[in-house]
Amino acid sequence: KEMIIMKEYLERASYTWSEDSIRLINTPSQAVRQKFFYVQEVGYFETTPPYFTERQNLNSYLIVYTLSGKGELRYNHKKYMVYPGQAFYINCIPHHWYACADNSGWDILWLHFNGVTAHGYYDEFSKNQFSIVKFDDTFFIESTMRRILSLTIKKDIHSEIISSNLIVNLLTELIIRNNDKSLALSFMPDYIK
Repeated sequence: KEMIIMKEYLERASYTWSEDSIRLINTPSQAVRQKFFYVQEVGYFETTPPYFTERQNLNSYLIVYTLSGKGELRYNHKKYMVYPGQAFYINCIPHHWYACADNSGWDILWLHFNGVTAHGYYDEFSKNQFSIVKFDDTFFIESTMRRILSLTIKKDIHSEIISSNLIVNLLTELIIRNNDKSLALSFMPDYIK
């Protein structure tokens, strides 16, 4: 007999966001699930304290980009502060918690996604170590995430394939930015390190 052990899903949250906030839950086609990256949920939140989300064992990957304010992430038993122009990219299976970090609120663009190669991309992103990713030029990440949001709102025959392409572009940029620090060190002679 085969024994299947289901890990218990955990979610706790305080949904204190503005009326202007957007949360879209997406149902991708079966063909897209089998071949491409796909949007599970996407949105834009203007949050105020006591906004937080705590989760574990969600089969999803999450990118959160900070537009303004300050956020706090607890992931892999560490605490990270997230500032404007920064993003985090996490696997939602391990326990994680994120929230407004102060009384001024936290405005974010966020994307829950998955796909047949999603785990491989995350492994590549986190192979050296997990870190918060800083964007000096914020246009790319903000416009890409807003376009995914727009495509999900106005779904048509091409939306899912275009969204998959945009997710690949986001992941590529996150991997490059996260590995830049370690690549620079690996090419540096020991006496300089």
